[in-house]
Parts: sequence; structure tokens; C-alpha cells
Amino acid sequence: MNRHPRTLIFAALALALAVLACGPGGGSLSSGSSGRAVSSVEGVKDATVQIVAEGSLIEPGGAEPNAQWSGSGFIIDPSGLAVTNNHVVTGAARFKVFVAGHDAPLNARVLGVSECSDLAVIDIDGDGFPYLQWHDGAADVGLEVYAAGFPLGDPEYTLTKGIISKARADGDVPWASVNSVLEHDATIQPGNSGGPLVDADGHVVGINYAGGFTGTASQFFAISQDEALPVIEKLKAGQDVNSIGVNGDAFVDSDSGFSGIWVASVASGSPADQAGLQAGDIISTMEASRLAGPAPRASTATS
Repeated sequence: MNRHPRTLIFAALALALAVLACGPGGGSLSSGSSGRAVSSVEGVKDATVQIVAEGSLIEPGGAEPNAQWSGSGFIIDPSGLAVTNNHVVTGAARFKVFVAGHDAPLNARVLGVSECSDLAVIDIDGDGFPYLQWHDGAADVGLEVYAAGFPLGDPEYTLTKGIISKARADGDVPWASVNSVLEHDATIQPGNSGGPLVDADGHVVGINYAGGFTGTASQFFAISQDEALPVIEKLKAGQDVNSIGVNGDAFVDSDSGFSGIWVASVASGSPADQAGLQAGDIISTMEASRLAGPAPRASTATS
């Protein structure tokens, strides 16, 4: 999601940790027999997509009734199944997907989302798409990786190179809570969210979802396949995982100490929608649990 950059004070989200009971799932992935499996870094471009979403978006800076934001994703099956981030698609009234080799954007529908894991699976209209396979082996420190996607909402595909610098980094951010993530130095920017982090063979090591800073050091993060695969399997089957249907951020007012989850948008028909939540609402408590709170470091959303 191509948000306006802003720094947010955050904590491990009670919404994700206590209320939604974030945790690993189970299952495995398989690909169909048609289509072409990508086997090189150069080929990753063919299976990486840009997602442009439209809908009402209310952020602390003001309301945008006809907002447009963008993110990235990648195809994992020739039938058109693709992975992206929850915050790229949730709350959008409509979205279009730009796929290499197609002159016009393609329609797609959301199969399942996970707020805790910041993952979503969409089904793109069509068949016979090039698709990405998963990295075979551990994502160890020093592994050469490449970040693919469409940063800053630009339709021009980009690829940056780096290495894994930490294999199990803290995965808590204002909009999600992942048990652990990969830290790497392949540069990503807003709009890269949901795009693949691949190895030298073009196989997926993780899903990019966040970037931030500590002092003067830039840090970029990807959800590892170990964390992502069990969740993705459920999302493929149309099952939401640890999700109430909001696209929001944890925040703390440093002056008053008030904290909560700012709801930027709500997915139509979701539990949040059925409960009457609207964009611009603040969820301060849930089941008597206070949501969010002060934390020792800051992060900037990348998508």
C-alpha cells in the first residue's frame, strides 16, 4: 500500500497478540501442472504484479473518500493465485492487477486475509500464468536475496540486491504481529509491500512488508516462508486467519497516553463491518484488553 510516510510509535499489538491469538498454522503448498515455473532472477518480473486499490481511506491526517493506493504481489500458481499483504487489499472497494504481458489490468478477488500475519491471497482472472516457486532450504544470514516490486506506485518494475542480515528479527509493526521475520538490506520502499524477496534462482525466500530505521541504519523486513506458508494454505482455501476485517495501525498519543487501533478502512461484510466499525474509528479496548501502548522503537510503513 503506497501510504504517505509517517513515523508511528508502536507496541506489540494486543489486537493481534491477545485478542486474535496470533500463531502459526499448518499445511503445505503445491502448484498446478500448467503454466511456467520461474527459475531465474530475470524471470521474476513475469510473475510479480502491481496491485492498485481504490476505496475510502481515513487516516489521522484526514479522510480520502476516493483514495487510491498500490502495492505489489506475486503469482504462486498458474491458475492466477497470488500472494500480497493484507494491508494492500483489505478495505478496498475495488482493485486492479497489472500483470506482465497483459496490455490492460486484470480483475481479481480476495480469497482470504490475515491481519496478524499481514498476508492475503487473491485470485487473478485468467490461467496459464508464470509463477514463482519457494526457496528450498534455510534462509540463513548472508544469503543473497533480491527484492522485486513496484515501489512508490510507479508502474516500472524494480529489483534490488542484498543479503539476509538477521534470520529471526522482531515481526511486530503497527499494522501486524508476526512471530519473526527476515531482516535484509535489499532496498524496499512504499509500494514494495507484498512483493517477493527471492534467491539467486528466483525462488521466494519471503514476502516484503515493512521498512524502518534505528538511528541512521535502514532496515527492511520480509515475512519468511516458514511463517507464511501455513497461513497461505488456509487463505487459498478461502479461510481468513486471525482477522476481523480492518486495515489499521496501532498508535499512542504521547501527551495523553491514550492508545488504540486507528481503523483506516473496513472490509465489506467482515466481522468488523457487521459489528458497525467504520473508517476513522479507534478501537481502544477489546474484551477488556487495552490495545497498543508505548514501545522503545519506531518504524515506518513501506506500503
